[in-house]
Formats: sequence, structure tokens, C-alpha cells
Amino acid sequence: MGRARPGHRGGARPAAAPAGSGVHPELMVLAVSCGSIAFSHVNDPGFWMFKEYFNLSVIDAIKARTTYTTTLAVLGLGGVLAVEWVLDTLSV
Repeated sequence: MGRARPGHRGGARPAAAPAGSGVHPELMVLAVSCGSIAFSHVNDPGFWMFKEYFNLSVIDAIKARTTYTTTLAVLGLGGVLAVEWVLDTLSV
């Protein structure tokens, strides 16, 4: 077994904004969540449910679902940016 490096606790470390950076961690979570729904493709079980429910071909389902999930992601990101602007204006 190797020796631990001084000051290294091991394990995964969460990505976080440095203290005093002015970044709200809650808004970071919301922004990442908005980005995660864009471009929903065939590896998503919801894609197959959508395809079967509306009786679409795979290509048509990709076109329709990608369009609305990407629109939803962009609108969500716009909402996150608006909330950030409000919080910055209020100096919260």
C-alpha cells in the first residue's frame, strides 16, 4: 500500500465554487439540471414511452423530443439567469 500524500484525504471531492466567489450553489444545481434535459435521445426510457404513446417513428420521435427538450432546457436556463439577476440586484 502506498503512503497518503500530506493534506490529501482521498476519495472524490465535490466540485464547488470557491468561498466568496459570489456563485450560488443552488443556482449551479438548477443550471446543470436544465442542461441535462436537452438533447434527450434513445438512451432515455422516456424517449421510448414518448415514441410509443404518439406512435412515431424513431426519426420523428428524435426530431420532436429533441426540439421540445432543448426548448425546455433553454427556457429553464433563462429562468435560472433571471433568478441570479434578481439575487444579485438584491445583494443576496
